[in-house]
Amino acid sequence: MSELIEQATYLQDEAQALAYVIDDIPYDEQPAGGRSIRDWLILIDANQMQRFKPLTDAVTKGSNKPLNLKELSEEQLVERYDDEDKVLPIHELLQKIAKHRGSILAGIERMSGYDLDRDVSIRGGKQQSLQMCIEQLIEQERDMLKQIASIVKDLQTESDRNRSLKSGG
Repeated sequence: MSELIEQATYLQDEAQALAYVIDDIPYDEQPAGGRSIRDWLILIDANQMQRFKPLTDAVTKGSNKPLNLKELSEEQLVERYDDEDKVLPIHELLQKIAKHRGSILAGIERMSGYDLDRDVSIRGGKQQSLQMCIEQLIEQERDMLKQIASIVKDLQTESDRNRSLKSGG
């Protein structure tokens, strides 16, 4: 259980760390054929609020109803995300992500081993444990965070190259 909580905390830590460097990054710049950092952050928050949180809420509120993992495409997730939140100042968006994750973490911490073993209906009517669903959602978030890291790295490389060209290097 503690390993699961540690994994789920990762997103909150990354959001807080990104807040320290985000001002130096063109976070609304969209790479060719890709998403901007803001777009990835919106997708991460939409995913945690529309797919992850409903699962943890159902369990912690004592619901005995069958659990279902919403199957939504990335486009559907973003489409359903609050339009006002899409244009929040970037620091507020990062705070919102961290706050939402805190709520999800509190739910996971209240779960028992029995809760984590509960079946969840996933795509095509298949069943898997709640713990496995949570682990897969966390893995999806890590993949999204890797995309952000890749964009940051590319932007820093480009910035270094431009600085070198300007200095005659």
